[in-house]
Amino acid sequence: MIGFTKLFISAAAAASAVAAAPIVKRDAPVSAYKVVVDGLSSAVQAGPGSNYLGFRTLSWYDIAACQGYCNTESSGSCQSINIFRETYTEGSSGVTYKCSLWGEHKSASDATNYGQQDQGNGGLTQISWSQIQNRGSTYSNTPLKGAILASDAGHYLGKKDIGPAYDPAACAQACDSTDGCKYANLWQGWSQAGGNDRPTCALFGDGANVSGTDTNYGQGDLYVTNSRLLTKQ
Repeated sequence: MIGFTKLFISAAAAASAVAAAPIVKRDAPVSAYKVVVDGLSSAVQAGPGSNYLGFRTLSWYDIAACQGYCNTESSGSCQSINIFRETYTEGSSGVTYKCSLWGEHKSASDATNYGQQDQGNGGLTQISWSQIQNRGSTYSNTPLKGAILASDAGHYLGKKDIGPAYDPAACAQACDSTDGCKYANLWQGWSQAGGNDRPTCALFGDGANVSGTDTNYGQGDLYVTNSRLLTKQ
């Protein structure tokens, strides 16, 4: 893994590596989401006073897409998502993946919809893989030239492991869950021999100098790519 010491790789060499690497362009604001409960066999129930904002049908169990629907919901009031799988006891309708949107935070106690709706052919719906996520802070998302040098920026709060996927929302959630966090720098190492490295999510507190300190371009044959500054709004 690339460290945060000052490095001597040229900006031109880094730019060349970035051009060769698979870039994920995500400049839109990012919202942090926290998993409230997972693995339920019931979904959040719509009803009077539930702040139900509708649902979307997904092509697969796509959590990022569900979060995206919440982020862009037309009223601007979406605060929670419930993603789940719906199957049927009879017929050949197969599997449906649904994403319901809510204007308030939800919890397991709100998941009282166990399916069992009659499909008209003797079959009943069954719900599984139900997960509730509540929306947290929103972060601006700014592309950077390289990774931020902790020694130059100051107020460094450490790194968080967000898993193998390059996921701005997961990095934003890591910041949301860390006391005093104001900025998150998400980036990914890349090499000609090994391809993409595991992404890094570096966290910084309020007062960190994040302007002009994105000068870690890589080390040896490893290059910093996909560097983003997520700033809590």
